[in-house]
Formats: sequence, C-alpha cells, structure tokens
Amino acid sequence: MKYGGLRDKPGRGRDFYHTCYCLSGLAVSIAEPPSPPDETPLAPIHWRSAVGFTHPIFNISAPKVEAAINWYKAQPPVT
Repeated sequence: MKYGGLRDKPGRGRDFYHTCYCLSGLAVSIAEPPSPPDETPLAPIHWRSAVGFTHPIFNISAPKVEAAINWYKAQPPVT
C-alpha cells in the first residue's frame, strides 16, 4: 500500500481524523494498571511499549497532560 491511514468504513477514504481516532482507541484500550509480578498482564508488553499511553480524556500523551496541569497550577490566580 502506497499510503497509510485508517478509515471509518469500507469504501471510504483514509483521513487524519479516523487514523487518530483509531490509534487513540488502541492506546486507551491497552492502557492498564501495572500487573503484580505474579500475574500475567492483559495486554502484551510489546504493545504497551510500541504505542504508549494516551490520556483517555485529552487524547494526548500522559506526560504532556501532567506537564500542562503542573504549568497551570504554577500560574498566578486570575483576578
């Protein structure tokens, strides 16, 4: 295939919106709390390392959400 991307249904063209939407769904679906050492994780380890965690509300990486929250907390109150 010459061009990548995802689409919402067969016969439709690929686009950035649906590609982002699908990849975000994948990232959220494989995010899980760390498993105790004696339990098998639900998602394979290589999936988590390949995709990374996407914040389910803001649809950006969790470290960027944390950085943004910390930045806003450091700002003086608006009067």
